[in-house]
Amino acid sequence: MHGYLSGKKYFEMDDDTCKLLNSDWVFQPQMRFFCARVLAGAILVNRMTGEALLINTIEVYGRFRTIDSHYERFNMKKNMLPPTSLPPNNTRYQNVCLTTIRDSDGVKLLVGTKVFNGLVTSSIRIDKELFPEVGPTTSNFVLDNEYARKVEIYIEETAWYDAKKLAEDESAQEVYSFNILYQLRQLRSKFHHYSTYFSCRGYSTDTNDHVMQPYTVWTYCNFDGQNDENSDGRIASKLFQDIAIQVMRFPETAKIEEKRIQSLVSQCKGEKVKEIMESILSLFDGSKQIKIIENKELNDRLSKLAIILNSYIANANNNVMKAISYSIKRTSDRHVG
Repeated sequence: MHGYLSGKKYFEMDDDTCKLLNSDWVFQPQMRFFCARVLAGAILVNRMTGEALLINTIEVYGRFRTIDSHYERFNMKKNMLPPTSLPPNNTRYQNVCLTTIRDSDGVKLLVGTKVFNGLVTSSIRIDKELFPEVGPTTSNFVLDNEYARKVEIYIEETAWYDAKKLAEDESAQEVYSFNILYQLRQLRSKFHHYSTYFSCRGYSTDTNDHVMQPYTVWTYCNFDGQNDENSDGRIASKLFQDIAIQVMRFPETAKIEEKRIQSLVSQCKGEKVKEIMESILSLFDGSKQIKIIENKELNDRLSKLAIILNSYIANANNNVMKAISYSIKRTSDRHVG
């Protein structure tokens, strides 16, 4: 692993970085891309346990529902405050903190500021040899409240320079100019809201090849599984990809065509995906197209498809883990040699 990091330069997070990570997305919407890029490739160090983690991929989510439909909920339940990624006052960095939250999906590692939280979706321990983790859970770097406040964050210089360019570009619409669909977050709801289609996922320089990116509902159809060439999961993902392309190209008027759904239905082999696709067809009701944004009925059906895709994505992510491991070994061996 030391060979893998050879030649890279890092600096500990400073006040300037903390301030930029807390820039208001309402008045500086391009800062969402800065946040995703600057944290990708960062190293987290827990001096109390000796653990160190390299962030490969991170998804950022705005704090407020008017900014991001997938904001962190803060509803009181049984007079109890829910777990939150909001940074407390007594942290190592002002208004920036790491936290571990457990929910129905498992153990999640988040970076929290006043304006967003960032979900780590790909990472690897660098203090010992462990397999990478890919997906929403991070079980190899679990923090209690005391540890979380003291974790050190080191920013990779290349990420910093790339992110600064984004911060200065008020017209920025994505983190990278390539593989834009791979910059969409892995989501399972709110497909009728425009913020679902924000390109708010950042990945490190060393894992920016698509084969080392966690799969999502938008990209699973690109998976090269030998036994999955014509699976219903791939067909469902093709629909999500078509929808994302339409929304990103035509934000105000995005529509999906009936003939496209008919084509996908004809390719289905199993009943679950086919039934949902057929229920989408019923929404056309004589029209050749239906709108995507603000279409709650379409969203209900897409949310069901997204749940079905969970197992397909988890399986494909096993290949991503192997690709990352191979890349690390190859790079390390090259530096050792």
